[in-house]
Order: sequence, then C-alpha cells, then structure tokens
Amino acid sequence: MKGTKSRLIVSILLIIGCLALTVGASFAWFTDSITNSGNKIQAGTLSADLIMYDGTEYISIANRTGSIFNETTVWEPGYTHVVYLGVRNTGSLALKYNIILNITDGGLVGALEYALIDGAEAGDLSSVTSWDDFKTQSGAQTGKITAGKMIVAPNGTLDEVASGVQNETDYFAVAVHMLEGSGNDYQGKSVDIDVTVPIKQASAEEDGFGDPDYDSGAEYPVTTEVSSAAEFKAALSSAAPVNIIVTQNISSLGTISISGDVTIDLTKMPQKNDKGINGEQITIENGGKLTVNGSWVLYGRVSAFAIKHVNITGEGSSVMFNNVYFGAMSSADKTAITVGTGSELVINGGYYSTSGNNSTVILANGGTIEITGGNFSNAGSQGAVFAVTDGGKIVIEKSIYENNVKPTSGQKIASDCIATLEGDNYIISQK
Repeated sequence: MKGTKSRLIVSILLIIGCLALTVGASFAWFTDSITNSGNKIQAGTLSADLIMYDGTEYISIANRTGSIFNETTVWEPGYTHVVYLGVRNTGSLALKYNIILNITDGGLVGALEYALIDGAEAGDLSSVTSWDDFKTQSGAQTGKITAGKMIVAPNGTLDEVASGVQNETDYFAVAVHMLEGSGNDYQGKSVDIDVTVPIKQASAEEDGFGDPDYDSGAEYPVTTEVSSAAEFKAALSSAAPVNIIVTQNISSLGTISISGDVTIDLTKMPQKNDKGINGEQITIENGGKLTVNGSWVLYGRVSAFAIKHVNITGEGSSVMFNNVYFGAMSSADKTAITVGTGSELVINGGYYSTSGNNSTVILANGGTIEITGGNFSNAGSQGAVFAVTDGGKIVIEKSIYENNVKPTSGQKIASDCIATLEGDNYIISQK
C-alpha cells in the first residue's frame, strides 16, 4: 500500500507539472515579422516647353522676349517671315494645350495674314519658296491677323508619356505675311504678339479603378487683364488656374485670400516707381499657389507688390516672387511675409524691405524659404530681415548670402538665429 501511495503521489506531481507547462506554453506563440520598406508616393509633373528652331537646333524660348518676332526685322509689303516652333511635354503626365496669340495693334494689323502647318519640322519645307506655295501646302491653316486673342492651335494633345515616351513634341511651321497691297498708311506702324501656351491634364493615365477619364474635368488656365481692385477680386473667383495681368496701378486692394492657383503679372503695366498693387493683406491658404512676376531693376521701385502683410499658411501652400519690388509699409512690430508650417516661399530676384519699426521682413514660422536671388534691406529702425521660429528654415544660395545678405550693417538675421554654410547654400535656422 505504501508503494502504491508513493506512486500515486509521484503521478499527481507529474500531472501538476504537465499542467504548469501547458499553462506556460499558452503564452508562447510562434511569431514572425515581414517588412516591405522604401515605398514612396510620387506626384506626377505637368509641364511643357515652347521651342523654336534657331537655324541650327531647337531651343527653348519659354519666358523670353522677342525670340519669334523682333524689331530688327524690316517688314514691307510682300515680306514673309517663317518660324519653326514646337510644344514639348517635359513632365510625366499627359497634357492638352492651346497656342494663343495675344495681339496688340499698333496700326499694322490690317496688313498681316498668317498660315500654320501642323507637323512640319525645320527642313520639311525646304522646297517651299514663296508665300503662295506655303499657304497652299496640305493641311495649312490660314487667316488674318486680328487684334485681341487668337487660338491658332486649339486642344493639342501630348499623351504618349502614358506609354513611356519622354519629351513628346508637336511641331509647327508658322508664316506671317504682309499683304502686297498694303499702302503708305501702314508705314511706321507695328503690332505686338505675345505667345501663350496654357496646358491642362489630359485623360490618358488610368487610376486605381482602371478609369482613364478621372481627370477629364481639368481646365485650362484663364488669363484676364485687370486695372482696378474690383476687377482683380473678380478674377480670383475663377475655379480654374488664373493669370492676372495688371495693366494699371491698383490701390486699396484691401484684404484677400487665395486658395487656388493664381499668377499675378506686373510686367505689362507702365513701369513707374511705386506702381503695381497696394493692399493690406494677402493670405495664401489651403494649398493655394501664388506666383508674382515683376520686372524690377536695381535701384528702381517698379513692379511694386506693396502688400503690408503676406501670410502663407497651411500644408502645401506656396508663393513664388520673381523679380518683384516688395516695399511694404507695414505697421510697427509686425512681419511683412510669414511662412507657416507646411508652406513654402521661393524668391528669385527683386527687392524686399519693410518700413515698420521693429518689424521683420521675412519669417519662416515653421515653413521653408528658398532664395536664389534678390536684395534685402533693413534700413531705418526696423527689426531683422530674416527670422526663423517653430522649426522653420531659410535656404539662401551662397553667392546671394555673401553679397546681399551677410550682415555688414544693421541686423539682417534675427539675434536668436544662425546662418550655417552647407554645400552651396547657407541655412538660417534657430540657434
């Protein structure tokens, strides 16, 4: 009996031990880990270039002056001028485009006609020797030059990028002819022709549901001329990207907000000191985009963007100043330009200052500022030109910093900030 009892006790102990192991094992799951890193979402780019054959090769003439027709050409009855142009898709998205001629008549419009041949490259028309021969080529589009806006190549499409083709280009041959019967009334007269190529997304790429028409609602940018504050504000109501050409000085613009894609052109108005647009405040918000183009010259005050306060706020909001005179008459202890978290400011040339006592010209308040050119002033009793708070950053090209920014007199960088050379740029950040 004693032996049986001992065996029973041992058996019970073994069972308890097994139960203990079972309980412990219930918390010891098999595990593994699988990772897939390096994933990146990259937005496509929508961009195009206007090119022209210069006698040797095709070159970009985008954002240039007098490249197609210039004053050195002497026009007379019977004269024909031929140019070879192209529109090239330089982005990663399919696009549609128009070629628009904005024509200002100086008395010569009634004497001019044109012809356009789609698909003709330089050299394709070497056997064409006269205007009559050119305008009767297969597919030639002809018409009279008229004042105002003319669309000479509507709804062109460059969509082969969706199949992997890069730099797809549509080529054109354009001839402008002065009528043989033009009389003495046209002597000394002129015509100004500006070429604009607005682009928009085209339906080509498929989305995640296999739909190639998801972007069919994309619109062309709208161009409008304004000469008053009321016209300026009305232009901002466009749902499509808008290019606002300011033709006269605009004062008392007041306070406005921009959440769309807006370009302000100050180059077409009379270039006089302190003339441009004047207002209290512009806020760029909710991913809005503002580009301001000017024609500032050293020691001048033309293309004035005299807004007391510019606030760039919200993720994705951005502003680009190109050769603008920013001479804000701001209040004391204020900041003329503030760039908030997630927002960006790019300065490409121009002049930037504020007259407010103890005021800062440019503040990176969590946002990023990139400067590739410009002159910056802290004259008088104003505060620093550049300041950084809340983790913001100002990036200035080395040559611009050393020639136009590096303190020689006054306080250009806030005392609680520091400029550090990193490669080809100086980075202004908080100490």
